[in-house]
Amino acid sequence: MPRKRRKLKDKRVIGLTPAKAHELLYGDPGPAVFSEYERISSGQRRTGESREGERLKEEAAAWVERRRDWKENREALTKTWIAENPGTRPAGWWWFDAPGPRRKASGPGRTVSAPDYAAEVGRPSLTADGCPAFHSGYGFGLGHDEPKFETQHAYLTRRKLWEPGEQKAFKAKKKGATVGAGKD
Repeated sequence: MPRKRRKLKDKRVIGLTPAKAHELLYGDPGPAVFSEYERISSGQRRTGESREGERLKEEAAAWVERRRDWKENREALTKTWIAENPGTRPAGWWWFDAPGPRRKASGPGRTVSAPDYAAEVGRPSLTADGCPAFHSGYGFGLGHDEPKFETQHAYLTRRKLWEPGEQKAFKAKKKGATVGAGKD
């Protein structure tokens, strides 16, 4: 079910543009065509093997910048996220703070080590929603079965990572969604 994307209400975010805050919260650049962290505009796209080293350096610099921005703003971003989405965490938390991936509950494939290029550029080993980023044994979007992972709230419970009052807010939100589901 698609989530409603809301503007960041917490103004204590240090030096982040709305697009950068959006990417650290949701894991994508949002309405921007390219991430502000990526310094390659559509007119400057590089092609060919000769530019691969330069592209990897740019990607590495973008991940260093994301990590720095997250470190400076993690508290405000996480607090704002949890207030609106209890029982889940923002992309930046999964990328930089999560103690490990969500467990696979069912489905094909297995988690594999990150390819060398990913480690070289500092790309996190988790996706924006906490699943392992690198797998083998299945194809996404090709009509194949995809693996299913534990829910974020199950992960938080297993790891004992709930913030004070968050479980109560999660249960209230879940109950409200269930009660209002049949109304037009």
